[in-house]
Amino acid sequence: MITMKLVDVAMTPHKVLQAADRVKRRNLFRIGGIVRKIARQSIRRTKKSARHGAPPRQHTNPGLKLIKFEVTDENNVYVFTQPFGITKGIDTPSVLEEGGYQKVRRIGKSRKRVHHPFLAPAEAKARTNYPQIWQDSF
Repeated sequence: MITMKLVDVAMTPHKVLQAADRVKRRNLFRIGGIVRKIARQSIRRTKKSARHGAPPRQHTNPGLKLIKFEVTDENNVYVFTQPFGITKGIDTPSVLEEGGYQKVRRIGKSRKRVHHPFLAPAEAKARTNYPQIWQDSF
């Protein structure tokens, strides 16, 4: 017969919540890294223009390094940011992702740009990895 004796077992809820927050934040950073990697890989380097609805294409590589993500503490929301294009009131990342109007620098006229989503499809593709990341976390 096996007997077990518990002596002085005390759980501190504060430490448990801290550990859970630490694990959650670590996993959100892992997810952000995966989505960022997939988004960067979806943008091809070529001189041709992208088809409507396809990820954008790029002539040079420096723009790929500017795709960033952020994990916020407010309501545990996961937010992707791309701080590389807000100049003179034109938000280039949102124009790329959703389409819209963009002002041409030399002419001064605004042109309509079609959407070339790359973050939303990257997040949808990375969604298959979420269970593996959260598995055995706690």
